Amino acid sequence: MSTSFDDGCLSDLLRVYYKRLFPSALFCRWLSSSSAVFKPMLHREFSFTLQNDIYLRYLSFSDATDLMKSLVDKTPVKIDIGAVYTLPPHERKLAPIGSFQAVERELVFDIDITDYDDVRYCCSGTSVCEKCFVLMRIAIEIISDILSVDFGFEHFIWVFSGRRGVHCWVSDSSAVKMNTPCRSALAEYMSVVKGGDGVLRKVSLPSQQQQHPLIRTAVKKVEPHFIQYAIGQDLWDVSGRPFEDFLRLLPDDIELRNSVTKAVSHSKNDENIWPAVKSVLSKFESKTVYSLDSEVLLHYCYPRLDVNVTTQLNHLLKAPFCVHPKTGNICIPIDHNNLERFKLARVPTISKLCCELDSFEKSDDVSQTKPSNFKEYKLTSLKQSVELFTRFVDNLQSSKPLKPIQISDQNSIKMTEFLDTLSAPSWYTAVGLKMQLLWDWIYLDVFSGNGLVCLYTLLFAVLYLSFWIPLLLLTAMDLTRKPSCLYKYKIQSDKPAPIENDRALLWKLLRLNVINMHVLYPLFILPCFPFFVYFADLGPTLPSFHVFCGHILLQLGIYEVLFFYFHRTLHYGPLFQWIHSVHHEVRCPTALVAIYSHPIEFILGTPTAPILCALCTGAHIVTIVAVVFIQTIGACHEHCGYAFPGIGSNEFHDFHHIRYDQCLSLFGFVDMLYGTDKVFKEQQANKRKLANKIL
Repeated sequence: MSTSFDDGCLSDLLRVYYKRLFPSALFCRWLSSSSAVFKPMLHREFSFTLQNDIYLRYLSFSDATDLMKSLVDKTPVKIDIGAVYTLPPHERKLAPIGSFQAVERELVFDIDITDYDDVRYCCSGTSVCEKCFVLMRIAIEIISDILSVDFGFEHFIWVFSGRRGVHCWVSDSSAVKMNTPCRSALAEYMSVVKGGDGVLRKVSLPSQQQQHPLIRTAVKKVEPHFIQYAIGQDLWDVSGRPFEDFLRLLPDDIELRNSVTKAVSHSKNDENIWPAVKSVLSKFESKTVYSLDSEVLLHYCYPRLDVNVTTQLNHLLKAPFCVHPKTGNICIPIDHNNLERFKLARVPTISKLCCELDSFEKSDDVSQTKPSNFKEYKLTSLKQSVELFTRFVDNLQSSKPLKPIQISDQNSIKMTEFLDTLSAPSWYTAVGLKMQLLWDWIYLDVFSGNGLVCLYTLLFAVLYLSFWIPLLLLTAMDLTRKPSCLYKYKIQSDKPAPIENDRALLWKLLRLNVINMHVLYPLFILPCFPFFVYFADLGPTLPSFHVFCGHILLQLGIYEVLFFYFHRTLHYGPLFQWIHSVHHEVRCPTALVAIYSHPIEFILGTPTAPILCALCTGAHIVTIVAVVFIQTIGACHEHCGYAFPGIGSNEFHDFHHIRYDQCLSLFGFVDMLYGTDKVFKEQQANKRKLANKIL
């Protein structure tokens, strides 16, 4: 078998490679190590590119065996890895709208040599050689230092793309859980080279005293490699295009450019040219605000990231150990601690690997040297790459949660503090992170990412608990007048609770409460799921604290206005007689009266709160549930007949059960506008006068 790559027989080679060499078990172990999602492989998106450019997306696999079977059957020429979703990707079409969302993905960086085409002269387009691949080594070194020193990440690995680029996969749990704003901020932090093809000078720096520590560190790392790069690209050939482009980077100063040209021409050794040029630039810098030498170094050699790959959570990236269909190269991992050992010519091709397997099969002592559980990659040049990846995965799985690592700077800040500043004030960010972790467990593990089921389950659980627990406790206090330390706060103290001596009324109130809460409420709210699907936020990310509070306040304001007009309408003659009079059968309130109302009034008044919350504010699941909790507790509090200290007075609504034309709103704001709280205020004023006289 020939070791040269022939794409005509790629399909047969791929079948052998996936069946005998591809480390599927190790591959799946890696992708499952940092995830907080239950069955992460099942929720992970894969895409296959088959021959003839057939593209299959939203694939998912339960385990390594399932993955290998699909690889052998389909023989994809390219494998891409996507995010972990709330639902298995292949079930996305069955999911309610808005519930299929990306929740996790490794922090990834993609660097392509074609982004350096304006500063490489040995190759162009998809071609690459060792002279220009030095730019990739510099990028790996700089970004690795930023990830480990500035952000404290420990578990990241670089992978050769198979032809002209490199990818970095950061698998620390804190990186995997990063949201889009954090990823975007991190990518922006690393971005120094800015501007498209039409921009000549892509790096602009302040004076050295004002430079960020990242810039100073990057310059120190680039400079030793720049001399090798400049020699390889013929940068100092004064008659060539590379040198002309170099001069164009400098300020439009004839004296400066002549001095640089003279320094290059008079240097006898190529390795001494850059120090001579740097000396000329330094003299010019002393008269200006430029940092020319640093700008030159970073313009040519600083990493040029594909920011979209890093920031977009649902972006797919080529998987390690897949095969590049044009070159046949294996996308092997690169040891960033020993970059000089990586050579393009040594990258194994699929043809070479299969040839090595074939050579072993033809040897005479196969049966003696090959145990039944033998890993066949050990017979090939893929061995070192798989062992490197194995060490990476082993370290990842054995790692403990990281403590925040400080940035190496005089004004160092912790990584967590850096992330906190992106979206929220620091005083509640720590609590918010813990709440998000709790919500991840509830949403992803308990409800498997199904937002609609999560909403309805939490809504009914909170509704029933916040209604029946206080209602039964308050009812017991009405019946027994105990404990006396609480019973003394009864508002209409001159009247006994209506249910105290009337058991028939007690059972009547209980019966209608059960019908309203356990029959009518579900019958009305369950068919309304399209409102929640289309208007509510059923996703896995909690709203920020100020958004949460803002939505609740807005909803309570809307409900205050609507409740006033709805309540006032129900006090209109026939409507009061036929409908609302049921609620007012009991003039001395008790907790059981909270939702004791005509079915029509109950349906129009109570279950509409969560629907209005979703419709008017597009609120998150937790906000809708919080509004229902406030509404239910508020109803019990308003009708309980007690004014307990420290939790707000409910005499306002209690007075409404004495005077039907007064105190029609929830909080009294709309009543102030219409003057329907006038009699109540006069009564309160008289009480204060009487109390003052007694004193």
